[in-house]
Amino acid sequence: MLFWIRKTIHITACFYVLIFGLLNTAPIYSAKLEQAGQTGFLVVAADRGTAGNEEIRKAFNAFSASHPAALVFVTDEHSRQILQSGLSRLNQHNIGRIVVLPLFISAAEPRYQLIHKLISEENQTIPVTFTKPYGESDFAIEALATRLRSIKRTAHQPLLVIGYGAQQDTDRRAMYSDWMRIIKQATQGIHFRSINSLILLEEKTEEAPEIRKDKTKRQLSGALASFDPANRNGKKQVVVFALGPKHDDTTSLETRLKQLLPANAKLNSFEPESGYLTKWMLQIANDHPPQATELSLNQCQSHTSTQ
Repeated sequence: MLFWIRKTIHITACFYVLIFGLLNTAPIYSAKLEQAGQTGFLVVAADRGTAGNEEIRKAFNAFSASHPAALVFVTDEHSRQILQSGLSRLNQHNIGRIVVLPLFISAAEPRYQLIHKLISEENQTIPVTFTKPYGESDFAIEALATRLRSIKRTAHQPLLVIGYGAQQDTDRRAMYSDWMRIIKQATQGIHFRSINSLILLEEKTEEAPEIRKDKTKRQLSGALASFDPANRNGKKQVVVFALGPKHDDTTSLETRLKQLLPANAKLNSFEPESGYLTKWMLQIANDHPPQATELSLNQCQSHTSTQ
């Protein structure tokens, strides 16, 4: 009888010791779990120039206010240093994984492919997940559809959607397929006489402005003429759907195109609304919640025994 009383007292004492240990170490484990489960978000986008980058930064700031995140603008191989700085900022949050948000219309864009390669090279320690580009999201499709719905009498007019960011003809062909997919989704329920897309090449700094201007003008004329050769003078609608260059309002892609289009082509301005971009970022964050590691009772007991 005495043996069972002593055994019961011993078990009860161990139980209270275990509870006391867990209560005292819970804050420590909680902090460690929170840090280890942190997900860092890396937003990558093509460098658009001062004004264009500021539009993207506005959307990013609204997102990063509640999420550990870094923003990297991509130019060329020199973007490696900018990427390293962005990764360092994320590491300050003691993150356990990185989710990359590509703010591109198409995965075929050369600058997206470049930053994808650089991330794989520069980050060798933290698990990385690449999400689909912005152009494949419902937010991008709805943004374009909203703009198209504002155009009057669409049934009698062809639509040309301008893309941007190719560096060679192989890029243009791959990007064209993605642009046409998005356009077809965005025009559901909106009837245009016909639809097409034109992907413009990135501007080369070594190319003379007049040569570049003449080349773009010929591309636009050819794309518009292909709609209805028998009705060359008929009215046509043009929409820019691209995160193109914009150093300021006078040097944006839209401003330059307006000077090159024929009189019968109406350019509909399309500015990426920061609200759509922020919602896209938040949606991805919701799809990738923090990873929590559960502690087993054995771990707690092991830690308690060392107190």
